[in-house]
Amino acid sequence: MAKLNPGCTVIATFLIMTVISVSGQFSTKSNHKWAGAHGSRSYFDEISYINKLAQQRQVFESFIVQQELEKLSETLLGLSGAFRNHVYGKSSTNLTDGSDRAEGVNLQELLLSATKRMAVGTSSSACVNDTSLFIISLFQRHKWALRFLDSFGKPGPGLLEFRVNFVGDYSQCRRISALSTDGSRRFHGNYCTLKASLGPPSPMDLLSLQLGACMPDTCSSEDSTLFVDEVIHLLGINGTLQTEAAECHTTDREMTSVTVVAIAIIVIIGMLMVIGTGFDLVFIQRPKGKATTQADDCPASDPALPGHSHIINEEENQAPITETTGLLANVRCKKQESGYVGICPQVLLAFSVYTNGSKVLNTSQPEGTLSAVHGIRFLSMSWVVLGHVLVFGIRQFGNIYSLFWSWLKDWSFDAISNAFVSVDTFFTLSGLLTAYLTLNEIKKSGWKINWPLFYFHRFWRLTPPYMLTLLAVTGLQQYLGSGPLWPTQEPGDKENCENNWWTNLLYINNLVDVKTM
Repeated sequence: MAKLNPGCTVIATFLIMTVISVSGQFSTKSNHKWAGAHGSRSYFDEISYINKLAQQRQVFESFIVQQELEKLSETLLGLSGAFRNHVYGKSSTNLTDGSDRAEGVNLQELLLSATKRMAVGTSSSACVNDTSLFIISLFQRHKWALRFLDSFGKPGPGLLEFRVNFVGDYSQCRRISALSTDGSRRFHGNYCTLKASLGPPSPMDLLSLQLGACMPDTCSSEDSTLFVDEVIHLLGINGTLQTEAAECHTTDREMTSVTVVAIAIIVIIGMLMVIGTGFDLVFIQRPKGKATTQADDCPASDPALPGHSHIINEEENQAPITETTGLLANVRCKKQESGYVGICPQVLLAFSVYTNGSKVLNTSQPEGTLSAVHGIRFLSMSWVVLGHVLVFGIRQFGNIYSLFWSWLKDWSFDAISNAFVSVDTFFTLSGLLTAYLTLNEIKKSGWKINWPLFYFHRFWRLTPPYMLTLLAVTGLQQYLGSGPLWPTQEPGDKENCENNWWTNLLYINNLVDVKTM
């Protein structure tokens, strides 16, 4: 019977896993679709966004797109001139043909008209009244209304270079308050991101105009969307801008059942860590320290084994101690087994920060360890972190259009634009280690492997941290940030996680209801 060569088998398994990973990656790239602004945004979604930007460069630089941007720029300049003329009482001055219409309008009447038309599509009379009060007070130069306006994002230079994200002042907006029209209540500023796509929905949906606006907190995101749509329609630029759903940011967070469960489990784990660490230090580590000290005082010939406590036994001393007898001549040390054995002590020690920290920080390598794997794992993890840090913030870059093309010419940016395979290295490592450990087990006990126990061990090792991470992200991530760039729903696929978490538990999420994976 031919003998199995472990070295050749490991190499063959490594190559097979590499081929499978790369081929699977090409399949992922070809089948991947952008989930949209209101769906799940994964690492691969953001990388796809980068690839689409690269593919659409000719579209961005086309005459039609540049013409639309010029119209938008002229309109914004005209609106700025109209507001300036209204405030300072100056006569209208011609800037360009495209801005004459915007600058010649009565901006106050236009905004109030948009508010009245918004009232048809909203059920919130408080929103309509507060918005109207804000507009009237603004042109009357009331201080609170000017602070509202000051919190708005202001279009700046580089519009023709697709610098279309104007953030504004989130904190100032949230601090502003004013009395309602009848004086019976106060309303506060609510920061909303008003959005409109440039030109036709495709392919210009990759870039959209985003304006941070301070709206009354009585207005919802839907109300703000209606208001923007009416303003665009009244300005006659609905061919240049297409209204998108506004996003109002709030500090209120929905306390769901998932949040309660996540907090409860984390509290329980925290208590077990405190109890386990205390038990370890008092009943395990402290006696070990005393035993080590007593072992140093015992004769070298003492047969006690290391790791056991040593107790001086004086009851067995039969010979009397005289002036010519050594003080420790008849003193012997005997070993004592630790009394804390069983399931409960082991469970507590599993949560000990001291013991687990010692294991994590231990740099010694057992015999037969593939130490090179640790280096590969570190490089892969660093690659993944680098890609995530850059890619998930790319939509908030102010100069993404002008900067992106220079990035593509830089060879070092290949690590980002081709970052799909960064995760595949972990699949390769997993296959390598599984094959290596299995072959070692076969070498020791033959082909008698308990396969059900083998798969259960893998499930038991991966599932607890996997499910705890999923639970914490779904229930608690929404509380970890706020601000103008913090999404109103975190994570982006929160509903999918709450409804389909069981598919992740059974590792069938890539087979069942793939669209909500």
